[in-house]
Amino acid sequence: MKIFVWNSRGLGSLRAFNTLRGRKEEANLALMFLLETKCHHVKLEKWKVKLGFIDGTQRSHSWSLLKRLAGMSNLPWVCMGDFNEDSKLEDMGFQGPKYTWSNKREGPGLIMERLDRVSGILTSGDRIIGQFCWNSLINGTRGMGAGSGRRGGSFLKNVGAMIRSARKLLPLSGNIKSKKGWVIRSLEEKLDQALEVEERYWCQRAKVEWMKSGDRNFGYFHAKASTRKGRNRLSGLFDDNGQWTESKKGLEEIIGRYFSNLYESSSPSLERINSVLEGVHAKLSDHMVRFLGVKFSEVDVRKAVFDMIPMKAPGKDALPAIFYQKYWGTIGMSVTKCCLDVLNNGGSVQEFNNTIITLIPKKHSPEVVSEYRPISLCNVLYKIIAKAITNRLRSVLGRVISESQSIFLPGRLISDDTVVGFECLHRIKRRRRKKGSMAIKLNMSKAYDRVEWIFVEKMMLKMGFPEQWVNLILRCISSVTYSFMLNGEVCGNIIPSRGLRQGKLTGFKCSKSGPVISHLFFTDDSLLFTEANDVNCLEVIHILDEYGSVSGQVVNYNKSAMCVSPSIPSCEGKRLADLVGVNLVMCHEKYLGLPCFTGKSKRQLFTDIVDRVWGKLKGWGEKLLSVGGKDVLIKVVIQSIPTYAMSMFRLPKSLISEIHRLCARFWWGGSMEKRKMHWCKWRKLCTRKDEGGLGFKNLETFNRALLAKQGWRILKNLDSLVARVLKGCYFSRGGFLDAAKKDSNSFVWKSIIWGKGVLDVGMRWRVGNGSSITIYKDRWIPRPSTFKIISSPKLGRNAKVECLISPSGGWDLQKINCNFDKEDVQEILSIPIGSGKTEDTMMWHCDEKGLYTVKSGYCIGQELAGSPGVSNNLAAKKWWLGLWKLNIPLKVWCARNSFLHDRKRHDVWNSMNWSRVFLGAFQQRGYVVPDKGVKNNLNEIQWQPPDQGWYKINCTAVIEERGGGFGLGIVIREVSGMVMASCSLQIAAGVDLWAANALAILKSSQFGKDCGLAPFTIESDSKRVVNWIKTASHLNSKYGAILGEIDKVSTHWRGSGVTWVPSVCNKVALGLAKEALKLDGDRFWMEGFHQCVRRQVLAELH
Repeated sequence: MKIFVWNSRGLGSLRAFNTLRGRKEEANLALMFLLETKCHHVKLEKWKVKLGFIDGTQRSHSWSLLKRLAGMSNLPWVCMGDFNEDSKLEDMGFQGPKYTWSNKREGPGLIMERLDRVSGILTSGDRIIGQFCWNSLINGTRGMGAGSGRRGGSFLKNVGAMIRSARKLLPLSGNIKSKKGWVIRSLEEKLDQALEVEERYWCQRAKVEWMKSGDRNFGYFHAKASTRKGRNRLSGLFDDNGQWTESKKGLEEIIGRYFSNLYESSSPSLERINSVLEGVHAKLSDHMVRFLGVKFSEVDVRKAVFDMIPMKAPGKDALPAIFYQKYWGTIGMSVTKCCLDVLNNGGSVQEFNNTIITLIPKKHSPEVVSEYRPISLCNVLYKIIAKAITNRLRSVLGRVISESQSIFLPGRLISDDTVVGFECLHRIKRRRRKKGSMAIKLNMSKAYDRVEWIFVEKMMLKMGFPEQWVNLILRCISSVTYSFMLNGEVCGNIIPSRGLRQGKLTGFKCSKSGPVISHLFFTDDSLLFTEANDVNCLEVIHILDEYGSVSGQVVNYNKSAMCVSPSIPSCEGKRLADLVGVNLVMCHEKYLGLPCFTGKSKRQLFTDIVDRVWGKLKGWGEKLLSVGGKDVLIKVVIQSIPTYAMSMFRLPKSLISEIHRLCARFWWGGSMEKRKMHWCKWRKLCTRKDEGGLGFKNLETFNRALLAKQGWRILKNLDSLVARVLKGCYFSRGGFLDAAKKDSNSFVWKSIIWGKGVLDVGMRWRVGNGSSITIYKDRWIPRPSTFKIISSPKLGRNAKVECLISPSGGWDLQKINCNFDKEDVQEILSIPIGSGKTEDTMMWHCDEKGLYTVKSGYCIGQELAGSPGVSNNLAAKKWWLGLWKLNIPLKVWCARNSFLHDRKRHDVWNSMNWSRVFLGAFQQRGYVVPDKGVKNNLNEIQWQPPDQGWYKINCTAVIEERGGGFGLGIVIREVSGMVMASCSLQIAAGVDLWAANALAILKSSQFGKDCGLAPFTIESDSKRVVNWIKTASHLNSKYGAILGEIDKVSTHWRGSGVTWVPSVCNKVALGLAKEALKLDGDRFWMEGFHQCVRRQVLAELH
């Protein structure tokens, strides 16, 4: 048994914290005791009470307790630390430095003493080895070897030398009474700095998110970093003459020449550019132009800084974004001034627009520069400017980018292009008509690097961008200079003259009623669709040549290909492909990373997923990770590998089973060659933690949930290109929910229909005006089992919900009570509808926001699949969650497992001795309630009047104690606090408190408008509802009808929106709401109020 006691005298330094973690894990300690941690007393209060250390002044009683315990037990025991011993305990001696404490003063004032010791009582045969390491604990930290490579190796050698030197000298401070205390402090400071540099070095080299708990550079990070270094090292290249070169100078010349040629402009003529752009028209409205012309502010710059990922690779200045974020209070003003000078005043960007190009291999053993992927590392200062421009530009991109390009815009996904592309290819391969079609897959050679700057300028001006905005963008892209990273060293200096860091065809129709599709663009992968004839082939050649000559972008014909319909003879297809200059293929092998043609053997098409999964598992190494590490690896890395494919296709069950089998082998410690015992079925481990599982994903269920997301996007975005294509093919005469599948359908559609089964379980109508919902046929009741009315039909089978809404708004109570059973009445009245003027829409019942999420869909899928959960019983789930949260010591948990699995029993007599010791300690303990601090005195906060010339409306809702309904209180006041109007309103029972508060805000806006009191601002004490209104996040939820009306009304009132205030600032409205519960109807007061709030109104007059 190993016990660790450390009189740390403060655990605030990185050296102390990291060393403590290292000592704990290296020594496999059973007990750790820390003295004088100097942590904040609030943090330690709960631990102090929990462990029974109540009052430090009662140490004499504690010592007496120890004496009594010694007489009750014959077990060996020891006392460690700084204390005075009077119980005839034996000093165990020590190893290591003689002195354990120093005041760290200089000169004659330096004092060093041995205060800490180990004393105890031993029985025969017992042996304790004590090693004092208080001042030299840093000597126990495991060192790191010097790295290899030119830059990294020399850097790490210097750091390693500093660490070894400091560790060698520091322990001597405990044996020698040095008069130079500053030497010790200097060594400790240097060691702290070196350890921090070493830690961050390995963190960045491993290229993984650094663990929040501060894990140090253990074997995993070494292995990860070494693997990356070996893979990314550039050992040699073939030059233009086919000669292999390995020398540094030769490699530098090859890379420099390649990028110089790549970024050299072809100088297109203005006449040709204007000719190509003749068909481009202005896209931006006058409002958008004015919006772009607004000057940038400090808020824009700050948002750009804090939107960045903190630890992304930095540029030449070596400062990541986290530096700017962490020290924004110090450097924010200077950075903002610099950025605004560029953004608003035409300042130069050239000083900090130097970019380093680092080369990442595309394949296992690259031999030419084109087989490396260039990654641009920009200075963060330039990124801030570019980010601010991007944030402003994002709002107008929807008018500029066509629907055939699904990138750069929120709401458009790569999956949209993938679905449309696969559906078109499926239709082309099945088309047997005389007039065949063809699909040309183009690969643009260096799509961004070859873009001519003058082409960008003329294109943006043609689209209607203001000249000032175009000049700003051109300054950013044309002032760049490039260097490149060669095995850790920055080399070269390239000044580019082009490049960005990142005719009419007949088209093709998948169906008679579907849209015409001529092209799909996604970065460097493009698909062109047209009829297969000479005229269209020549038109394609002409368009590509004209575009390439003025834009600088060139098609890589070696990687491009064409496929044609089966009705086109192979010889004719070959002739057309040769005419365009591309290869003819039976079907494009892949598009956007996924197989285009599924065929019969779907399992074979997706085997690369299994290979990637096993490659990751084998590469990370089972021995390098703990159980927790394996858990994170499987959940975060392994189970995310097939996600992209599963969002488009239903993967074969055999393939999913193979992935599950590999994950199970890795989890239980097996390999491809050696299989260990699996103590539990993988399916059981895939259940939720509140059902006794470990929360791994069941990939088949996850696959179905992802495909349901595709169905949800089709349902909610019927005007999108992908929805129109699929509607024309499969549900042109009905709705998506009524669509089915046939054997002749595409594999993509069959997969989406399989996922639609999840939507069928959790989706229902959200009532607005009720005109689209049939009372007895549609799913609109918030009853999760069926979502349908269970009462017998009395209003006609085709009656609409709108007939249940009164003309004045709200439910028609009399009609509902007469035609429905009591259960249905309660459910109907619980639906908040406002005044019944919004449109009906479909909502996802299983999410608070009413929007489909893969997480909630996965839970539905687990139920459909019959997941082997313990129980749906709420008590069982609560029990499992409680078990997961227990803080059980590892030795107790191991003892439990030893008995349960190995039938290993512990000696009863030892257990009895320990029980007596712990019982005696427990009986001597007292308990105190920890001080929770002083709460803010909300009584000092008062209602604040509006600004001059404005009115303020306060509103709230209160519920009747017996649940009979709600009362609403609304009051309008001006700057002096004088009441201009007020009212007390009643709401029938049924809705919840959130709906009532939302109705209070809606009624307030209508009341203010009807009174003609504008401009006004509204205050409510319902923070949750106010946040919903501000973020517009719940417009599709069950409260969406009311929130939608508020959003619609707010666009017409002259006001500043809705804000939250605490209830102490809302007392007048609260009093009116309570009074509403006592009245027999609604009450309105113009230039007055009810007597119940008179005192509060007078108190708040200004």
